[in-house]
Amino acid sequence: MALQSTGPISMKNIKDELGSTSNILRVYSEAAGKTAPHSIKEFLGYSAATTTTAAPTTTTAAPTTTTAAPTTTTAAPTTTTEAPTTTTAAPTTTTTAAPPPFSFLVTNGRLNSSLACATTAKPITLYSYDSDFSLADRFYSTNTHPYTPFDGQDRWYSNGIEAVQINSSGYPIDSFTCPVPTTTTTAAPTTTTTAAPTTTTAAPTTTTAAPTTTTAAPTTTTAAPTTTTEAPTTTTAAPTTTAAPAPVYYDYVRCTGANAYAFPIFSVVISGGAPSSVTIQGNCYSPLDGTGYTGTPNYPVRAYTATGCNCE
Repeated sequence: MALQSTGPISMKNIKDELGSTSNILRVYSEAAGKTAPHSIKEFLGYSAATTTTAAPTTTTAAPTTTTAAPTTTTAAPTTTTEAPTTTTAAPTTTTTAAPPPFSFLVTNGRLNSSLACATTAKPITLYSYDSDFSLADRFYSTNTHPYTPFDGQDRWYSNGIEAVQINSSGYPIDSFTCPVPTTTTTAAPTTTTTAAPTTTTAAPTTTTAAPTTTTAAPTTTTAAPTTTTEAPTTTTAAPTTTAAPAPVYYDYVRCTGANAYAFPIFSVVISGGAPSSVTIQGNCYSPLDGTGYTGTPNYPVRAYTATGCNCE
């Protein structure tokens, strides 16, 4: 069954029409015989059914030759003098587009996104009309006229945060968010200090009876000293780790601008189901298929700021 010819279509619609198992738009376009730059709009009205074209039929008529009798006519000579004409061309004004204002230091081209993210040297400068490296519509190797599109050779380039695959015409094909190193913090142990032991010695008591006819011998009573020492106690609190619930991802594609329904494509974390459209970094995005999943996101993760924007 052919895809609809107007209105938005999702990558899942294209995937079902082609019977593909991939989640990459470039793979769909190549399977359908289309060329870069790849766009979801290429598939409006597309059908994967086989098309049969009838062979052209050519009919050649027999040639006909007709020879007319020769006719000779001598006209009277005519002399015409035209007034000279002077034409002044209007001046031509050429408008040069403004140079791309944003620049990015990136790595040399690598075979995949992981190698690009792992590379630290960034000897190449790219220019673009977009301030976000992962959202740029096209990259240039110079910002002086004429602005030369960057020949990316379908390789991956990274600015240390994002990795972008760029074709030979400077257009991004795919993007990937570089992983951030994980830091684990352990709570410092708690030490309890016990007060030093206390020793108390009772003062000796002497009792002398008053003299009578009989004088009692004096009695001296000395209490034995008592010493109590408490053993010190040290208590170390074990660190507590609480696992966060696994996030639920939904995939969205930008549905406005020059590359609407083509790229960029991002994954977002949404609770309670995917809205029909969301706003990401000031642009309107449409869901690819509206199906949530956990684990590894299919595309770079972005936060959305609003729901219910207007797609083209």
